[in-house]
Amino acid sequence: MSLLFRSTLTGLCGSLLLLSACGDDSSSPNEQVSTTNNATNSQTIPEEARALLPCDSDEEASFIGSNYVDSGDLADSEYAHSAEEQRGPGEPTTVRIMTQDQVFVEDSCEDGSFRVSEELQHPYMVWIETENEITSRNLARFTPEALEDGTFDILVFGDSIPVFGPTPYFPNILRDKFQRFGEVTLENVAVSGSTSVEWIPGAVHFENRLSPNLGEADLIVFSLGGNDLQDFAFEIDPNNVAAKIGELPALIDEIEANLKLTIAEVRAQNPDADIVWLVYPNYARSTEWEAFIPPQNKELAVRFLDSTLSDVRKRMANEDILLLDMLGATAEENLDTFLVDPLHLNVEGHQFWADELFRLLGGVEGPEPLERQWALSP
Repeated sequence: MSLLFRSTLTGLCGSLLLLSACGDDSSSPNEQVSTTNNATNSQTIPEEARALLPCDSDEEASFIGSNYVDSGDLADSEYAHSAEEQRGPGEPTTVRIMTQDQVFVEDSCEDGSFRVSEELQHPYMVWIETENEITSRNLARFTPEALEDGTFDILVFGDSIPVFGPTPYFPNILRDKFQRFGEVTLENVAVSGSTSVEWIPGAVHFENRLSPNLGEADLIVFSLGGNDLQDFAFEIDPNNVAAKIGELPALIDEIEANLKLTIAEVRAQNPDADIVWLVYPNYARSTEWEAFIPPQNKELAVRFLDSTLSDVRKRMANEDILLLDMLGATAEENLDTFLVDPLHLNVEGHQFWADELFRLLGGVEGPEPLERQWALSP
């Protein structure tokens, strides 16, 4: 094997080693966290009050939404939409908007677009109602009813990403955002260092930590899969890197299978909750990784991880879940801004992850300059 090829594979091996969320079990909390907050309940307002601008209005809007038919089934997340040539015309939908004390139920324009008046006070939640499957995986189906009932229960599980770094962690920040709309509880049962097989039905974490909390949850969020890659990397013989890298596709298949087993049983035990899986960002873009990846392999490692994570995102987009696509959300961001170490979130990171998750679930906290889109199945 040439020195250049060996160096390249070693760099990729380092990428796998770092794409994990193990943390330090001695310094990261693994205990179950329970919190509750209260706020006023929402009630539907009189019909004459409106949140949406007329379709022929030229007034400025604080929020613009639309949909399109994803004729090629190519959208994977709100950051991975299908190309323009693969889009069919949008369809009219019902738009549901919830403020801190009001609920609006109105019709979109005929093409599925709608514009929210600047007079509507933030924060508020926005959802569309459609029978179509959402191929962009960015529409909460069960959150609206739960919030409007006045109580909302959040359950978080998985690896160290939700329970490592400076507090408050992103699930706690998310809870605080939702508590403006009703009574909110949070159960964070994530375990640093855990792998996907430890959360499948019958495994210790599923049975002891996850299953007992599933029944009451309205929203289930998890980050999982990175530690499987770390364990794989630890087994790599520096003298036989190429052979071990060749085993990677089988490992990705195994991780995917484990995640799907967990999702299926979670859905079986609680068919009325929104399930969100976190797609990791491309950590190789961080300068934290420069200590582990030779400079000549930096760009190759970035491309390698981007391709791997994009493939996993596409495969998981076929599941009945929402995708918190941090790969897409951080693509144009300076990743160093969000990290306390090569993998885990700092204060800004936990805030950014919470902001993205709240947005994914329909949250609007201020005027949005960009149109928010939902991709519908044909």
